[in-house]
Amino acid sequence: MSQTATDWILRVERGPDWLFVRLLPDPGESLLCGGDLVDSIWDMLQSHHANRLVLELDCVDTLDDSLLADISRLGTKVQAEGGMIRVCGLSEPNLMKLRACPEAEHVPYFANREEAVGSRRAGISSPGKPR
Repeated sequence: MSQTATDWILRVERGPDWLFVRLLPDPGESLLCGGDLVDSIWDMLQSHHANRLVLELDCVDTLDDSLLADISRLGTKVQAEGGMIRVCGLSEPNLMKLRACPEAEHVPYFANREEAVGSRRAGISSPGKPR
């Protein structure tokens, strides 16, 4: 079963210069459930006075069209405000979906959190791990 944008619990961690948001499937008891994913994450960025975001998707079973659209919208919004967004943790099938989505091509992908924050330039991933 695929998830929709309102079916997520957001686990947030603050790091030096970054906000880390991990999407977790909602078992039906989410405090966030029913909200708009893009607006919720944007509000978190604003409340933490952050402009660098790592979206951790290692708990996402299936990257569906709705979530792809949200990633694209969020990427556009963050980058338009001079911020940086990076996605990490996708399974190989979900990574193939992200790469095949022209609307999300402006959102760089990295294998994990460490690679995402370790790269100096957006869109540059480690050798052997093209975005």
